[in-house]
Amino acid sequence: MSLNKPSALRQVCVTILFSATFFSHVYSQVPTDKQYLVRPSTERFLNGAFREMLRPQARQLLADVEKSYGREVRVKVMSDWENHLIGESSLEEDGTPEIRLNASTGRTEVCAVHELFHLKLKAEGYPAIILTGDLTESHRAYFANAASVIRETLQHRAFYPEMRRMGFTPEAMQRVLLKRVMKGDRDDGVNVAPDEVSLALYYFKACLEVEDRELISHIEKTYEKKQFIWGLETGKMLVGLAREYKSQSPEEEIGLLIRCLNALFSDKVSFGVRRWLRRFDIENVAVIEIIPR
Repeated sequence: MSLNKPSALRQVCVTILFSATFFSHVYSQVPTDKQYLVRPSTERFLNGAFREMLRPQARQLLADVEKSYGREVRVKVMSDWENHLIGESSLEEDGTPEIRLNASTGRTEVCAVHELFHLKLKAEGYPAIILTGDLTESHRAYFANAASVIRETLQHRAFYPEMRRMGFTPEAMQRVLLKRVMKGDRDDGVNVAPDEVSLALYYFKACLEVEDRELISHIEKTYEKKQFIWGLETGKMLVGLAREYKSQSPEEEIGLLIRCLNALFSDKVSFGVRRWLRRFDIENVAVIEIIPR
């Protein structure tokens, strides 16, 4: 990929954004998890109903998260979202932890629990990330999306086992979408072929999130057949880097993210932590600098 070719960059940006959005927020569309937590309503804040409909383990998770932040988690149902965005979580400007669920596709327990785990990690010191550097906005967005895919995969790997012990199948739709990608299905609303970076990230996510050795073997054979050698070898390298770490502190997670990004873009740019910031005396922020080679 050349950073000097805008058309190629736009294609890659779309593909990476597809990876970040679909693979990070599709868990609530699994057929076995379609029992909605909340029914259609004109209300945007549904905290009371939300709490009552959680299973005991999930209710305890919610209580732990709220104890960490010292305030209630705010729950919003968003009626104006596109279907591909299922749910998200953040620490708002007033310091309130918030999860937002798509009114059409995200009102499920598995989606809410997924976002609660992201809030739990944030409360434990795992930082938000900001990418900076002397690059165009398009280039910065491209690298930020790739960083988001890697970082969310690392976090999913940390809490998916606990979600499975609670009775959820958090990776089910990732498995479905990966199978579609391998079959060449283009009914996901994406009209570009996967680029090499995305191929590496597909493999990375499959190995770390999806407990399906048969699928991983199929991906490997497909890559070999189609001569996606760089994507396969780079994906394997990223998986190897991730598996060197059995447990990670917030600093170690960011260090691993930096190593993965540097491996993924070794001939384009380099990444390094510029500084750490603090918000609301609870949220860490890692500022990562991108330096052209």
